[in-house]
Amino acid sequence: MPDSENLIFQYSQVALSYYQKDQLKNYDFTVANDTLIDGKNYDHYYLRSVKLKREKRKNLSILNWVIEPGTEYHLPLLIHPTAFAEWKSKPNLPNGIPKLYYHYNPNSGKISSTYTLLKITKIHKRITIPEGCEPFVPLVIRYRN
Repeated sequence: MPDSENLIFQYSQVALSYYQKDQLKNYDFTVANDTLIDGKNYDHYYLRSVKLKREKRKNLSILNWVIEPGTEYHLPLLIHPTAFAEWKSKPNLPNGIPKLYYHYNPNSGKISSTYTLLKITKIHKRITIPEGCEPFVPLVIRYRN
């Protein structure tokens, strides 16, 4: 059982990536001017379709990130594969941990899912790879439509 300060990995890991390069032409990030919550300014950006008719016809949501101030040390947390691919192609978003992440559907005017930051806890971890362990080589699997 590893202690809280040291983690020892004994086996190699395989990473799968669903990288949606073909969707890059359909979506784009926009950095909003100002977002004010309880009197505090926040960075805010969103990912939406560049074709508004397609967005309406396919009932697509807009992905929104509201960034916690003082967390610029952290790269953007992009859990959606298209968002990650878009950021990777042009990394122009503000760094930071999202205070709020939500999906907004402009057709219904409703928010379909929300993630809210409860607390940030800084930790210190040390990772030790035992002698003779194979180096980690990510495996990328590309899906075709």
